[in-house]
Amino acid sequence: MLNLELFAWGDTGWGDELVRGIGVTCQLAVLSYLLGIAIGLGGAIARLSRNRVLVAGVKFYRLIFCSFPDLLVITLIFFGGSQFIRLILSPFGFKRYVEFNAFTSGVIALGLVTGAYAIDVIRGAIQAVPTGQWEAARALGFSQRTVFPVVILPQALRLALPGLDNLWVGNLQSTALVSVLGLDDLVRVAGLAGASSQQSTLFYGFVAMAYLGLKVLSSYGMKLIRRWVDRGVLSEQSQFRNSKRNLVHHA
Repeated sequence: MLNLELFAWGDTGWGDELVRGIGVTCQLAVLSYLLGIAIGLGGAIARLSRNRVLVAGVKFYRLIFCSFPDLLVITLIFFGGSQFIRLILSPFGFKRYVEFNAFTSGVIALGLVTGAYAIDVIRGAIQAVPTGQWEAARALGFSQRTVFPVVILPQALRLALPGLDNLWVGNLQSTALVSVLGLDDLVRVAGLAGASSQQSTLFYGFVAMAYLGLKVLSSYGMKLIRRWVDRGVLSEQSQFRNSKRNLVHHA
């Protein structure tokens, strides 16, 4: 029998802890995703450059973080992040201890993994922008430095949205792994509540419904974003109908 009093607010239930856990999960997902997109954008630009060192570095980065399991990356960052920072910065005289707590480690680890996959998504979108757009922008007087951020990048990000949407869903699901570090996210709080009340099925069922709700809200939000970025852009069907109408008109 379901004991809904376990979801009460305050000392008699776990309602407030679960809500805070949802908040931690959402913060972790959003921050790590934004970090991943920033890494993906920088990596895509480096991957398309003619600098062999940059290209090789991006390939090596993708090889590492696309090969390691997410849980392994999370634990490596948590237990070895401080030593790695000191190792890199010690030649410059930096010897202070940098603490990596569970939340920071989760954001960095998931951001690095998401960024590794985002590189190819964004790179493919940039390459999908017709080369005529570059030529038209130069003909209109845009400098070499402004063509990409003003003309090409907005079109590329619109084309990359479906792939970035999939990355968001995967990143959201991976946030559950950070609970192994002791972070009081939704999964860990549900585990503690289930162990305390002997109602693990009830609380993990709540977690499942919460993740389902976040996925539905995310899909709706992405749909609104797509509709906004596609404003004024003719779909392929509309372009086909317009071309057909012009052919009939001139026939």
